[in-house]
Amino acid sequence: MPNASYRSIGAFVQGDIEVTSRLSLILGARYQDIHAETKETPGLTDPIISETNRTLVGAANAIFDVTDRLSLIGTVGRAFRAPNIIEQFFQGPTPEGSGYQSRNPNLEPEKSFNIDLGMRYRDSRVYLEGFVFRNMISDGIRITPTGDSVGPFFEVINSNVDKLRFLGVEISGDVELPAGFSVGSHFTYFDTKDVSAEQLSELDEAQNPVGDSYSSKIGGNVRYTHPSGLFFVEYELRRNGNRKDAFCSLDDLTECDTDPQFAGLKPAVGWVLPAFTVHNARAGVNVFRSGPHVQRLGIAVTNITDELYAEFSNASFFRPEARRGVTLSWNVSF
Repeated sequence: MPNASYRSIGAFVQGDIEVTSRLSLILGARYQDIHAETKETPGLTDPIISETNRTLVGAANAIFDVTDRLSLIGTVGRAFRAPNIIEQFFQGPTPEGSGYQSRNPNLEPEKSFNIDLGMRYRDSRVYLEGFVFRNMISDGIRITPTGDSVGPFFEVINSNVDKLRFLGVEISGDVELPAGFSVGSHFTYFDTKDVSAEQLSELDEAQNPVGDSYSSKIGGNVRYTHPSGLFFVEYELRRNGNRKDAFCSLDDLTECDTDPQFAGLKPAVGWVLPAFTVHNARAGVNVFRSGPHVQRLGIAVTNITDELYAEFSNASFFRPEARRGVTLSWNVSF
């Protein structure tokens, strides 16, 4: 990895327009200028590389209050993500030792057009919301096998994918129960497809998968808060479903093992990103309180069962998430 710098400068403006007593529009725009550049690095003789990406993006949100408790929401927006310095400039064996990543300084930024439609309900004890969304991403960035080897490692490179489509549903809710208890839950499902690869053969499409994330996620929590706010305790459960098409999308995965075109590409975790369940517990107690000034001691025990798992953002080479952990915190508010 060469020494490198990454500079991001942006300006954002947003306005809330009340069209009627029940309809409001929230309009926003952002200009972003991002510059990445390698630096002289001891032991490396590669030439200095620099890349600048700039653009203007925006979003329009409409909120219509059907009643005082129920609202309909719609969003249309354009998004932009420039490649980071790891995606552009890193070259060498991956930390997991299963591949060799070559740099690609010519990566284009990801651009997307997003549509969200949903509803939101709130009263004194219940909060519910549900959304469906469709995101079209152009020049999506992902790790792609080159088919070559560098020493004992198979070679991969970050490359741009012409067009990706994401369809999904998100539902969540919270309910306040008597005696200080509350429960919450959430569910997410999404489907990904490389729209530009629709004309590929089944084998070619299997070598061009885009499902680097989990297709479903469900979870919930139970919380008790003392009526005076003196302390709280909370238990949280989250389960992510497996994902078959992250590395090979053939229905018969044994073909991925026997076809020579997939040789060396099978990650240690296997062709299927396994499902996992994570348990967390949290608690907090007010140690000192004087008017609006509160000092609270908090403790969180994460991944109670010491589950071995990897989230979507680092699943390509199955870097495991942290094991069971304990976090202590001291919060001050005033």
